[in-house]
Amino acid sequence: MFPKIEQENLPDGLFPAFWSYDPDFLFWRTANRIEIDWFEFHGKNGSWLNGLASHYHYAHVPNIFAKDDSSYKSYKAYGGELTEQKSKIEGGLEFWDGQYHTWEFVINNDITYINVTIKDEAGNDKWVEVGRVPTPPTYLERLDLQVDYALKYDYFLEPSPEQTSFTIDSIEVLQKTSNIMKIPKPFTSRPIITGEKTVGGTITCQANLQDITDIRYYWFADGYPLTYTATNTYDITSEVSGKEIRCMVKAVGALNMPEAWTEKVAIAQ
Repeated sequence: MFPKIEQENLPDGLFPAFWSYDPDFLFWRTANRIEIDWFEFHGKNGSWLNGLASHYHYAHVPNIFAKDDSSYKSYKAYGGELTEQKSKIEGGLEFWDGQYHTWEFVINNDITYINVTIKDEAGNDKWVEVGRVPTPPTYLERLDLQVDYALKYDYFLEPSPEQTSFTIDSIEVLQKTSNIMKIPKPFTSRPIITGEKTVGGTITCQANLQDITDIRYYWFADGYPLTYTATNTYDITSEVSGKEIRCMVKAVGALNMPEAWTEKVAIAQ
């Protein structure tokens, strides 16, 4: 939620953004990479959106990689003001309106969409489509997520002592069913959860890996992360009573660190 601010009172230089890189960038910061901007807002224009744009991004430090972006085509689902005339959203959309909006980015194998909630005449949320773009291969890869409330130095002359805040209620990332069902090598079959599935009990995740000993276990309850560890057991507490547990196994010691998921198991109340 952005605070209610009139256009003429927007703080110069604000540039809220939510974007991604390939996680390899976290370990190899001098590399050129593809940047995906899920959304970027403009500190001087409350209806401007750069939505689901991807482009070649150069490292900010000297490196051995050539600056040649000819091998990558840029993509953008929406760029410009979200006026009614341009966006086809009834009444248009102002970000700094003091209301909560839910943004949704749906990545299918062929088309990627941006959707957002706005208020209908009764004051209830309704979904509208903002834009779509053919899905680039980059969007289907594993990505990290970054969010900021940045200041762009070339948007303002003097720093302001005034404080302006916005609220991100939550961020959810949903896995595709096809990814959950995969059994990549060197997994011999999907991992399995065994053990006493009640509060106070301990469950074990059987990795079903061949010749791999460097393994990490990620535990989830109703789709939300609980913890991860190098050991394959999880002690059940009252916090997960009545929920469904999964374990995601990462074969850290294998090429490309493949992952495989267990089926869901219900924890007795």
